[in-house]
Amino acid sequence: MSIVLIMKARPRRSDITPPIGNISTSGNATVLDNQGTFNIGNDQSFVGDDGAFEAIANSGLVRKTAGTGTSVLGSQVSFTNSGTLQSQTGTIQLNGGGSSSGQFNASSAGARIDVTNGYQFNNGATLTGPGQTRVVGGTVTIGAAGTDVVSAQNVAQAGATLTGNGTLSVTGVYDWSAGTMTGAGPTSVQAGGTLHVTGSVPLSRRIDNFGTLMLSGA
Repeated sequence: MSIVLIMKARPRRSDITPPIGNISTSGNATVLDNQGTFNIGNDQSFVGDDGAFEAIANSGLVRKTAGTGTSVLGSQVSFTNSGTLQSQTGTIQLNGGGSSSGQFNASSAGARIDVTNGYQFNNGATLTGPGQTRVVGGTVTIGAAGTDVVSAQNVAQAGATLTGNGTLSVTGVYDWSAGTMTGAGPTSVQAGGTLHVTGSVPLSRRIDNFGTLMLSGA
């Protein structure tokens, strides 16, 4: 049996907060269509059934509001975002891929959003906040067309292959310690932005530097 949750904003209250929840999905379809606010108030997870992919579609706000550990969207749960994914504390870890034309926001200095198994960032997507969005595994694609722009404020690449036809516009700090940059589109470091390279990394993607390019580490 599959369970489908559809959450839409209501005039008085659209917040849904799992008290201790850990959700195991099945049904090989969209199991959560969030158009309101989904609060993750713990360090628990969405876990797939190891069959075909289930999917979460977010056009509202998904946010981690409590717990200093990691809340995981499992390897069989994709996350499609046209709204906001926000980590206020701890880490949200995306293991199932997906795509975003909306906002990833790590809203405090210690908060993180980790992409571990590839992802597609489409035109208009933004990676914001004093915390980091980290790409650590799989293939991360920036845009489909050469005119697409994805804005990155505070990102760490600690693995993964970053590719794509679009422009990755670095407005803050991009820490690059591991993984590959490739693809037809450029990585454009804006005035006030910094590309900080700390590892031995392969590059076959153009870097347009209008800010600061820094090499450091052993």
